[in-house]
Amino acid sequence: MDFKVLGCSGSRFPQAKLTSFLIDEVLALDAGAIVSSLSFKEQMKIKAILLSHSHFDHIKDIFFLADNLIGRNPYPIKIYSISEVIQALKSHAFNNIMWPDFTKIPDTHNPTVSLEVIPEGKKVRIEGFTVEAVRVNHPAPAVGYIISRDRKTIVYSGDTGPTEEIWERVRGVKNLKGLIIETSFPNKHEKLAYLGGHMTPLALKSELDKLWYVDCPVYLYHLKPQYRNDILKDIKRLRNRNIKILKQGRTYRF
Repeated sequence: MDFKVLGCSGSRFPQAKLTSFLIDEVLALDAGAIVSSLSFKEQMKIKAILLSHSHFDHIKDIFFLADNLIGRNPYPIKIYSISEVIQALKSHAFNNIMWPDFTKIPDTHNPTVSLEVIPEGKKVRIEGFTVEAVRVNHPAPAVGYIISRDRKTIVYSGDTGPTEEIWERVRGVKNLKGLIIETSFPNKHEKLAYLGGHMTPLALKSELDKLWYVDCPVYLYHLKPQYRNDILKDIKRLRNRNIKILKQGRTYRF
């Protein structure tokens, strides 16, 4: 799997794009930086988007992607998530108030966007990938994803605080090539992290202790730029050689 980091920041600053990844050119994982990172030709290659939750920093570019592709794509872009997220998009986004309803444009038989519910805890096939959505701990309904292709698996936490179910699922995963885990705040802002359903490096250590049997790279994302230096200092103190920081614009091969 070629895993391109379109954006991996926990907030929007110049040179720091919001969370969005692209796998093998066709499957996007969250949508904070799709149109700001990809050419029109690259945008047209995307066939599906997995959304972890409905917070704006993770869905922003589905609206502009739809606007760019209207009348140009021969098939709708399929946007997948759990039922609560899909319902939020229908009620609060694609409603002709906040944004045009691209699920009916140009018409209901040939829409620009198709909103698809993915079941929790069940493996489904999406564009050649095996995908499993697993509930995580966040104020809004949210999931992480276990994604496999060609006997290689990665795990994406989505936005979450300390959680359990997704790590229980990881226990049975073979050929695990990488964990992609959010870490938003430094240890000194543990209370803010807890209130927002996010991780600190200390919380990350506790989560990784649950995965003592796993030996693979751990890629961190969603660092808030205003706290980045403090977060990096806290991470360094963990002395864990598996931990790496995702870099915007870089492609990782799993």
